[in-house]
Amino acid sequence: MPAPRSRAEPSRGPRTGSDVPCIEPESSTLTLEAAVAMDADVSGSRTECDRLGRFLILDTLGSGGMGVVREAHDHTLDRTVALKVLHPGAAQQHRTRLLREAQALARLSHPNVVQVYEIGTVGDDTFIAMELVRGQTLRDWACERRSWRQTVEVYLQAGEGLAAAHAEGLVHRDFKPDNCIIGDNGRVRVLDFGLAREVELSSREDRSGLEDTDALDEVPWSDSLLGEPLTAAGAVLGTVAYMPYEQLQGHAADALSDQFSFCASLYEALYGMRAFSGQSAFSLMTALRHNRIRPAPPHVKVPRRLRRALVRGLSADPRARWPSMRALLDELRALLPRHRWWRTPLLLAVGVGLGGGLLALWGPRTDVCDRPEAGLYDAWSPEDREKLERVFLRYGSIESPHGLRERVTGRLDAYVADWTAMAQDSCHATFVTQQQSEQLFDRRMRCLERRRNHLRSTIDALTESSDRAQLVQRSILAFKLPVLEPCADLDALIEQPIIVEPVEDRDRLAELRQRIDRAHTLREAGALHRGLELAKSARREAEALGDPLLRAEALECMGRLQAESAYALDAVQTLSEAVLLASRISANEVEARAWLSMLYAMTIDRSLTAAKSRMLAVRAAVERTGDRVLQAWWLNNVGILYAETGQRRQARDYLRRALELKSRTLGEDHVDVGITWLNVGTLLVNDGELRGAHDAFERARAIFEATVGDEHPLMAYVDAGRCRVDTGLGSYDAAIERCGRAMLRFESTPQSDANEYRVRTVMARALWGAGRYAEARAMAQRARWLSGSVGPEEERELLEWIDEHDEPVDGGPHRSERE
Repeated sequence: MPAPRSRAEPSRGPRTGSDVPCIEPESSTLTLEAAVAMDADVSGSRTECDRLGRFLILDTLGSGGMGVVREAHDHTLDRTVALKVLHPGAAQQHRTRLLREAQALARLSHPNVVQVYEIGTVGDDTFIAMELVRGQTLRDWACERRSWRQTVEVYLQAGEGLAAAHAEGLVHRDFKPDNCIIGDNGRVRVLDFGLAREVELSSREDRSGLEDTDALDEVPWSDSLLGEPLTAAGAVLGTVAYMPYEQLQGHAADALSDQFSFCASLYEALYGMRAFSGQSAFSLMTALRHNRIRPAPPHVKVPRRLRRALVRGLSADPRARWPSMRALLDELRALLPRHRWWRTPLLLAVGVGLGGGLLALWGPRTDVCDRPEAGLYDAWSPEDREKLERVFLRYGSIESPHGLRERVTGRLDAYVADWTAMAQDSCHATFVTQQQSEQLFDRRMRCLERRRNHLRSTIDALTESSDRAQLVQRSILAFKLPVLEPCADLDALIEQPIIVEPVEDRDRLAELRQRIDRAHTLREAGALHRGLELAKSARREAEALGDPLLRAEALECMGRLQAESAYALDAVQTLSEAVLLASRISANEVEARAWLSMLYAMTIDRSLTAAKSRMLAVRAAVERTGDRVLQAWWLNNVGILYAETGQRRQARDYLRRALELKSRTLGEDHVDVGITWLNVGTLLVNDGELRGAHDAFERARAIFEATVGDEHPLMAYVDAGRCRVDTGLGSYDAAIERCGRAMLRFESTPQSDANEYRVRTVMARALWGAGRYAEARAMAQRARWLSGSVGPEEERELLEWIDEHDEPVDGGPHRSERE
């Protein structure tokens, strides 16, 4: 299992135009927890690889006076969770607070609130099993430069979580940036409801008697604790910098108190400083009481209407604040750019069933399709470009001038331009010339939405690169973005099944599609484990939502990742389920991709007879889609299958047809065309056709040099193939040089023992041919150590070669070379 993603280091650079450094977390929190904190060891009493009941402990995520949070795997339900575990012997107050948090979260089912799975005890340990979210807190997120729009959009998600809690009669009482996490998929969740308290929704009308006056008592586990106070009279909970005046006075917090904390957090994120200054609790309370909000820095540009909304929410008198979180969120959302056609295609489609659609209500407008590029503002913005260029500069100038950075950004720019042109064309055909129905417009925009998801996840993967090698490897993502042409294939789009999404689930379903697309991108990036975890979570959520299409998509994605992660048997089972589900709902494209992935999994698992028995079904599924890219991959995969079964003539024919179709559909210089040229070269060199293999490998090299560059791992396969060719032609020195380059690459690449084995065996033959006999034998012996990664036939051939090439007589060549 991978280590949990650490929080980003706080950036000290400017944010939203400000030179104010990041605000560090408040060092002093006035909580009962802080007052009675036990000085336990930060690692807790358990170690990694220990167990807590059925949970396998994987890592420690954080700790505090009350307990420790661990990453764990739930063997029974096959999921990774976060376990919040009390320190052994913790006070009853801590146990009460933990149960309070579990009860609060268990009552909420909202995408912006962290999900609780269960609470329990094992021996003396009390724990909550919760959803594990990989990402960073909103405090860490805000340390990087953000526009006010980005900041408001993110905090709107957190506000939705609070509003959902208020609708259930729950108050958080400790909302702050540290208690919100933004996941790798961009979704924000509110967490740490340990101070949550159940209140009457009408309690605002009478604030008399709101003080917490009951002391803590022993409360049975079976009783509800949400209505019980956690402190004695007058005690203060929460974090000082984000607490309203009434809460600092010891009065009970309610929904309007949470609103204040929310506005204080958002104010800090926007301006880079806190709304109220104070070096002590007394000075802070004075500023709060007199409503002395700090003036905005002159160089931070925030709309006046936004500032007015926050100032109202920060009022000392709760009655002067917004009447509810919902009212505040509506005001904030009104400040953002209008959701135009490229952002809400489904809303436009709703109009079809209401008698002519939205255009009929508004009348024709010539500017309805203006600025379609805004549909990509959150996928490839100037800020994204700047961030990507910084990553390239951080790891050195790669192949400059006109190097990899220029090629990657150029490819992204071209993709954005094509996406924009297609989006505008679709809008114009629907709302200006009215040659296209709104239902078809909806389908085209959904298709483009999926491409936008891939673009976004590609940029994220590139900018998250941890070193030069990873950045170079992931550069291929820019050249493997899904083609846009299917979004203009009107006939195919019309034949797609009608999708009806409940309005209340629309955001969750869009996020789920984004998660599946990100998992596919992670697979292309080589981050197989992260992609597999994401696909598994998508499958679970699709099942919970009861959406068969997204469940089929998640299964197909999960199966392909299992196949490439060497779980071929699991992959076949998963993909079989995807095929059945997709065929049941006539999701032809998903079914075809699942069949193709199954064929691939069986081939690499050497289940060749089973793979051949499914060829007809795969072909039928692919032909039903009419998708030429899928047809090209069908030809490619069948060519490889025939090669593995020794049917060379059929293999050549299918690979030749795959090359032709890929070149016509994708362009002759596309990376996928280069990959098929590699397959052709390998087939030819296996048949001893060295000149033809040489030409095929050189075609692949030219394509890779023009796209991903000389440093990309794909070049290792080219060098390995050319090494075999040069060895066969007797050009031993050139072969040794090429094999050496390939071997170095494979040695540093995870899960490439089989490739390293094959290169070492070829290099041993090249060294022998060059007269470097001792080196040749040593190279063969080192290859032998890796023989467990290949089949028994290859291992037997190597052992025979080692036996035949024993010590040469009198320093001369081996006897077989003299004869």
